[in-house]
Amino acid sequence: MQETKLQQSIAQMATICAKIIFRRANILKQAAIMDIGSNSIRYACGRIDEAGRASMEPKQLRTTRLAEGLEEKGRLAEVPMMRSLWAMEAFALDAHGRGLPIYAYATSAVRDSANREAFCRRAEALGMEVTVLSGEEEARLAQLGATGGAGGILDIGGGSTQILLGDFVHSAPIGCVRARELCMAAHSLNEMKRAVFARCKEVLRFPPQKSEAYTGLGGTILTIAALMMGQKTFDPEKACCMRICHTALDELVEWLYSLGDAGRHAQPLLAGREETILPGALILVFVMAHAGVGELAVSNRDGMEGYLLERLGR
Repeated sequence: MQETKLQQSIAQMATICAKIIFRRANILKQAAIMDIGSNSIRYACGRIDEAGRASMEPKQLRTTRLAEGLEEKGRLAEVPMMRSLWAMEAFALDAHGRGLPIYAYATSAVRDSANREAFCRRAEALGMEVTVLSGEEEARLAQLGATGGAGGILDIGGGSTQILLGDFVHSAPIGCVRARELCMAAHSLNEMKRAVFARCKEVLRFPPQKSEAYTGLGGTILTIAALMMGQKTFDPEKACCMRICHTALDELVEWLYSLGDAGRHAQPLLAGREETILPGALILVFVMAHAGVGELAVSNRDGMEGYLLERLGR
């Protein structure tokens, strides 16, 4: 009986402490944000300043390939789930140590899986409530974070690609992890292109009007920009100074293929993306050509800033 009362008291105290943390965070406009993606788990602490702008510490990333096998099975596999949950727990401990609430959202891999509820329950057991975004919500939050809600965006993730321009919003189940699985049986660059372009043609839709007013988002596009700049160590802020054009992108695709698997694994800049950067670049080739983009601006701001604004108020 006494043990039961003690457990109840501890639970009540934990609830009170959590409420205090969330109240303090809302007053100070500070929180931790976690993006549960198809290729990686991303995490950063951020705040909303007096002008209503979101600012974040450098984003931390752990490559967990949550979507691995999803294309074939339609379900999240156990090993990728465990990798992801371990990363999520480590990030959550950091947020709790800072006394910050953690707002977690999941995108394509969880959204499209048959066992999404089971994954979310396991996350909840670690103390995290996960919001599963629709494709349209994902695109809108990316636009909010990157451009303040104006202009078009092209966002290539691990499991999906978002295209937004004006009232046109489209999310398609093709990203660098899924494209990698399409390329596994290919024996040449042309075969890889045929496989990726065929799926892109099948699932992607574009606005009726062509436009240059797009900003490219996501780790694939940032890494492509960094490679084009000749970076030795990945610096996403500097990568934002790059504009991606068709000719340079085609040359990069040829170079990435020529490296082979061993060569890509030897590139420090590609750590965690050795197997997905080339398929992801092929998606970008297709998207830029069909969206009518000659040169693509790049941003390191994305749905994480957008979600921070959404949760703590604009």
